[in-house]
Amino acid sequence: MTENFQIKSLHKFITENRDVDSDYWYFSGNIDIIKIFKNFTHNDLKDLEKEYVKWDIEYVEILIDCFIYGYFDEITFSKQSYFLTFLLANLKNEDERLNILENASDVILKGNSKPTELLNSIIDWIEINKYNEIPYYHSQCLKIYETREKSIETSRMKLKINELKNEIFSLTKLMRAFDEIDGIQDTATNILKTFNNVDFQYLKLDLLLWSNDELEILAKVFSRGDVNGNLIDDNYFFGYLFVLLPISISTILLEDMFYFFENQKIDCGLLQQMKNKLNELIAKKYIESDIYEYWTKKIIEKQKTCC
Repeated sequence: MTENFQIKSLHKFITENRDVDSDYWYFSGNIDIIKIFKNFTHNDLKDLEKEYVKWDIEYVEILIDCFIYGYFDEITFSKQSYFLTFLLANLKNEDERLNILENASDVILKGNSKPTELLNSIIDWIEINKYNEIPYYHSQCLKIYETREKSIETSRMKLKINELKNEIFSLTKLMRAFDEIDGIQDTATNILKTFNNVDFQYLKLDLLLWSNDELEILAKVFSRGDVNGNLIDDNYFFGYLFVLLPISISTILLEDMFYFFENQKIDCGLLQQMKNKLNELIAKKYIESDIYEYWTKKIIEKQKTCC
């Protein structure tokens, strides 16, 4: 038996309640299991992947049902979703694999992105056994295919974000010379030009982990544009970046902010956040009153058409 405390706690709880009426696992036991599972770290999950094969199949069945029908919070749900995917890819018991396929395909689809190799293994199993050709399993199989497509797309986005971040990071080492070197931003600009709306949404989340120097360089890349002086063609993100940037850096974007207001509907919440940022800039004397009044007027005009 493993020495992993979390796994031992999980196994012990199932042992103590395994003979309770089966309805227990659907109505309250599943939540108790999920509360234990909530504390699992990435390393605990990896240990469980090795340890579950030593368990009686009855224990695995209970765990599967609890993961399918129990819910505590989104973070724990993603762990449940991942581990059900792992079990579907690796279980030797065909009945339990079919149980997961039949009843957990939604859970697998809704969780965070899964390793493509697990999904490829599941799809190989589906196609070898021709479950995708059986009407009863057809819709569930489609969800597994969709999960793989989402995972491939997420991997693509992560690679693109990492490519951008690596380029931006390299430019931070040339921070002092950035404004003096022609074309220094071209590589980063060309990467950004390949971004679609989904990529920009993912970038928003990733930027929360970027340093101030990286954010400043990104702002300068957006403001400077390409070799011909054309700005990145995503004005909505331009506004979001203005809000996100530290107050000492956000003024970089003000000169070109007029592009943001051209011919598009803008979220009211974002407009209000921009107004709040302007209020902060004027209060801390980062901008003059005429600049403040100009951009505040622009926002108010846009609010009339968008809100």
